[in-house]
Amino acid sequence: MHTPRATNHHPSTVPAPSAIRDVYVLARRRDDVLLLLRSGTGYRDGEWGPPAGKVEPGETYAEAAARELAEETGIRVGPLDLRFLHVVERVPLSGNHWIGLFFEVDVAGAEPVNREPGLHGALGFFPISGLPDRTVDYVRHVIEATRRGEGHSTWRHLEVED
Repeated sequence: MHTPRATNHHPSTVPAPSAIRDVYVLARRRDDVLLLLRSGTGYRDGEWGPPAGKVEPGETYAEAAARELAEETGIRVGPLDLRFLHVVERVPLSGNHWIGLFFEVDVAGAEPVNREPGLHGALGFFPISGLPDRTVDYVRHVIEATRRGEGHSTWRHLEVED
């Protein structure tokens, strides 16, 4: 009788994780959402998007979201103030796979400031039902998906992201 042998996976044979982790914060005032006009970033310049960025080593997604909101707009919230909305997997034809978590937070009493003028040409509140024409496509997709009550989606597209 032949007994199958267990295989020992050597750590060097297991591929390293390749997904890039990022976060997005929909800072809300009732039915309006805060967006920043990207400029000078080299990625999606001329398009509007929410405060966003990559998760740094040792951070949770919520901690990264609170940090990005403060760094970009001066609005300070704690990770527990954020409400999880949606996770989007962005899968480009080539390049890295991205896992992005969207959060929302009520900022009715706060006054945002453009704290990164070299990366954002402007900021403003826009009706969630009337986003600017040049809103980042996958951000628009996620906002529409959350309005339908969806908590997860996949965004496949043909451009390289990284």
